[in-house]
Amino acid sequence: MDYMFDSSQATILDLSSFDTSNVTDMTNMFRNARATIGYARTQADADRFNASSNKPSGLVFVVK
Repeated sequence: MDYMFDSSQATILDLSSFDTSNVTDMTNMFRNARATIGYARTQADADRFNASSNKPSGLVFVVK
């Protein structure tokens, strides 16, 4: 999933239907993304998204 949402212009990222339990690489997944709100399926997913490298500081994932 590295660079998956790189430079995305979306203002909200709803990943609550994504199962990322087997994902091994989230490097730069949200680099330069414009979104400030993100939704995750589980708290574990939200934690992984929030800890991913180069995620904009203004983008915060919460459980939907």
